[in-house]
Amino acid sequence: MRVSLNEIRTMAGKAAIGAGLPFGTADEIGHAAAWLAQVGQDAVGPVLVALTAAETAPPHPLEPPGEDGKLDLVAAAQDGAAVVDLLFARPSGQPLAIDRVDVPAMLIGLIGQALGRDARGGAVTVDLAGDDRLTVTAGSVSPCRGLRPSAGGVTLVLTRGHASQQARCPDGVEVDPGDWRALSALAARTLVPADGTSRRRGAGAGDIDNE
Repeated sequence: MRVSLNEIRTMAGKAAIGAGLPFGTADEIGHAAAWLAQVGQDAVGPVLVALTAAETAPPHPLEPPGEDGKLDLVAAAQDGAAVVDLLFARPSGQPLAIDRVDVPAMLIGLIGQALGRDARGGAVTVDLAGDDRLTVTAGSVSPCRGLRPSAGGVTLVLTRGHASQQARCPDGVEVDPGDWRALSALAARTLVPADGTSRRRGAGAGDIDNE
C-alpha cells in the first residue's frame, strides 16, 4: 500500500505514544520514520520492531560510557535520541562505540533526521557488526541498501563540515500492509471512545461538538 510522508510521520509518532513513550521521544521517532522513507528505506518495519521492544522491555536509562569508552545496550526507541545528542556533543571525528543496539535501522533514522535539522552540517559514519559500513548525511544513506533490523554492535563517527542536500520529498512510499496495520493498532491506543463521557472529560469540543 502507498502512504504519504506525513502519514508515516504522524502514525509512527502516535504509535510511539501508544507504546508508552514520552511525547518528545515519539516526535523524534515520527521524524526518523519519515526520513527513512525519504532516503528509500523501510520506514515502518524498524519503527515497529523498536516500539515492540520498548513495550515489552523495562525502561533502560542510557548509562554513561564505561571505562572503555563504550555505551552498553541501547534501546533505539527509548534511548536513540539521547545517543544522537551525545554524538553531536562530541568533537568532530571522535568515535562513539556501542556494544549493542537493538534496532540499528531505527538509530540510523534518528541520526539522519537530526542531521537534516542541524545547520552545522556533517556526516556520520556507521560501522555495524559484521563489517558493514554506512555513511549517513542529511539527505542520504550510502550504500543505499536495505538496513538490517537485527541487533549488534555499532560505532558512530560524526564528521563536521560535510555539506549535503536535504532528503527528497516523494509523493508517497510503499509500505508493507501488515506492518502498517500493526503500527495503526499501536496508534489506536491514543484514542478514546466517541461518547458523552469522553467529551465531558475533555475530548473533542465537548457535548456541543457538531463538527
